[in-house]
Amino acid sequence: MTAVTPPAVKSKTAKAEKAAKPPKAAADPNAPKKERAPRKDYGYSKESKIEVLARAEDAKPYRGQRAEWYEALVKANGKTCADFVEARKGIKSEKGTVQNPASWLRFFVEDGAAKLHKPAE
Repeated sequence: MTAVTPPAVKSKTAKAEKAAKPPKAAADPNAPKKERAPRKDYGYSKESKIEVLARAEDAKPYRGQRAEWYEALVKANGKTCADFVEARKGIKSEKGTVQNPASWLRFFVEDGAAKLHKPAE
């Protein structure tokens, strides 16, 4: 009969204690807020016209929700932002959160898929 050796077991060693971090100074609640840079104007107003631009040939096609919103954007080509927002108001994502159509317009403008034209004032 051969002797059976038990499987190797990791030994428990004491972990070295970490050095304590110095406490942070309390923030002054009356301190003035840091100024934020204003967002870049991307042409959104209720009267702005939507123009869908031709996508680059090497651009990846949209998938999932982006594809659904892009199809809605293509249907709204030439219409105003107010029309697009009103038509898509209250649409929920798969997770149940309400989507903001103006945010999607901003996404497509920044992605280069659309351009918004403000009316002459």
